[in-house]
Amino acid sequence: TTLITAIGIGSFLLTPNPVQKEETSTPNKPIEQTIISVAPIQEIEVEESVSIVPKKSNTTIITSSNIEEIVEENKPYLAPQKPIINTDVKPVYIEKQEIEKPYHYPTLTEDEVKNNTKWKLKMVKQLAKNDKKKYALIPGGSFNLNGNQVTVNAFIMQQSEVSNIEYRTFLFDLLIQGRKEDFIIAKPDQSQWVKNGTDFLAMETMYFSHPAYNNYPINNISRKGAEMYCKWLTNETIKYLDKKGKQFLADVRIPSNAEWTYAAFGGNDRYDYPWGGPYTRNVKGCYLANFEPDEGIDADGGFGPVAVYSYSPNDYGLYCMTGNVAEMVYYANDSSQPGARGGSWTSTVEEIKINGEDKFKGVTTPNVNIGFRVVVSYIVQP
Repeated sequence: TTLITAIGIGSFLLTPNPVQKEETSTPNKPIEQTIISVAPIQEIEVEESVSIVPKKSNTTIITSSNIEEIVEENKPYLAPQKPIINTDVKPVYIEKQEIEKPYHYPTLTEDEVKNNTKWKLKMVKQLAKNDKKKYALIPGGSFNLNGNQVTVNAFIMQQSEVSNIEYRTFLFDLLIQGRKEDFIIAKPDQSQWVKNGTDFLAMETMYFSHPAYNNYPINNISRKGAEMYCKWLTNETIKYLDKKGKQFLADVRIPSNAEWTYAAFGGNDRYDYPWGGPYTRNVKGCYLANFEPDEGIDADGGFGPVAVYSYSPNDYGLYCMTGNVAEMVYYANDSSQPGARGGSWTSTVEEIKINGEDKFKGVTTPNVNIGFRVVVSYIVQP
């Protein structure tokens, strides 16, 4: 009986229970010659991809002299196997993929197309004629820039920051020309109103598109978008002057840091602010720029950005050179060092100083605090 129990473990191995090594005992009495058949043991899967396989599966004659050898030879052994991979089974986890929704371009009516064309013509004429109500001539000269004497050539600068309606005219003209890919690159990212931690959900849907904000400064655009605007205004002005047999001698562009700083001083680099004084209030106690005073963000009269012709201009006729929105500049002529000068509506009294720290240096992506104004090199026509 003991012998049959030891050899007959093959039938136990066919069950799905964990396999344990069963001890055998040496028989006390000699056993007569007996013939038994050891059934073949099939390979089965167990934990850690291990199979149990018998070493012997043929008919064996057992005697008292060979019983221990036979029992030892017929013990099961663990044979390492490679994991079995079933390619027909679908993975349990599928990585979530963001599905980009198609962008719905604005559909312009015939009246909107006509109005946009009128606005474009107005903008082009103002630039072509150097309209004094729109652009200021900044005379060349030298001044102290961070301890260095710097000389700048004469240039023409827009009196105000580029407004929403001006930038929207540019974007709509791209659609009219069928330049949809350029439109996507240049359009403002209005989600920045809430992404930056500000609670301006209404501004996200209204600031750029509602007529009430037409004369407010454009913001939330990339540096690439501003450069595309400059190129567009240049090309449209060239087309206009070509029809009149005239030339446009210089390109519209973003100013250099030296040009912007020189223009902000308004001809006097002794003071900290564009209005030519050391204080942020006038004699009546009114603030002279749109920033964030210690009393609160709306103490200066603006809860967010304000219209581009707000407050008083400096001696060159330039509005909001500090505060409102920081204005894009380049610290090198090769456009490799982007910055934004003058501070914004969220800046401190120190940051809106003409030589204040540029906390937006290196930023080229859309930002609620950054806008721009354009310049053109002044060239005397023969």
